[in-house]
Amino acid sequence: MRRPAGMSKIVLFIVAVAAVAAFAWGAGAQGHDAPHAGGAVLCSASPDATPPYQARKFPLEGKLDGISDRALQVHRDVLYAGYVKKLREIAEKLEKADRSAAAASYSDYRELKVEESFALDGVVLHEMYFENLGGKGSAPQAATLTLIERDFGSYEKWREDFLACGKAARGWVLLARADYDGKLHNFLLDAHNSLVPMGAKPLLVLDVYEHAYFIDYGADRAAYLDAFFRNIDWHKVEERAGKR
Repeated sequence: MRRPAGMSKIVLFIVAVAAVAAFAWGAGAQGHDAPHAGGAVLCSASPDATPPYQARKFPLEGKLDGISDRALQVHRDVLYAGYVKKLREIAEKLEKADRSAAAASYSDYRELKVEESFALDGVVLHEMYFENLGGKGSAPQAATLTLIERDFGSYEKWREDFLACGKAARGWVLLARADYDGKLHNFLLDAHNSLVPMGAKPLLVLDVYEHAYFIDYGADRAAYLDAFFRNIDWHKVEERAGKR
């Protein structure tokens, strides 16, 4: 029997929304396919007036080219907000945790500490991602472009490498400046707290988990990567590049 026209897109949309909603309901600290290891924590996104453990607003509706308001709202209001909620819950449980029973094989305290890094990085990475959206793509500004050309040879070579990371990563891609050598690198993360480079300060953050693009593009990650580049706020990247 032939499927009615447009039915496949409707089914895909329902499956995508159900998947991200189930993930957030499940805790925001569990549920991604990639394994995660505790201990790696990123530096914070730009501070604002929002108190800790409260989700920030990021009013990007109607401002993004190729990323729909529906995809944005599910990503921001369900996934990201879920991480903030779980980070608060973990902090409250750590206040009462029995440290005398801590053990490396298994203990409630160990599990809370592992998921603390996962939830914290989930919050920070999402905030940095939403912060560097809302621009017109165009091209990097002066200081950022100078650094990219110095460390990658040209903007085109950097973009090629960044896109390759975007296709290869299972969670995130970071353009970051490493304290170790002072240079820019493109890093990939397979989970919020997995493969996080120590002493690296992110300048540009890309989310490549399926929840970031499945509503709009299904399995076509390449189309989402093109849309991401059209929406980069290079002013924010430049601001980060100027900080030490």
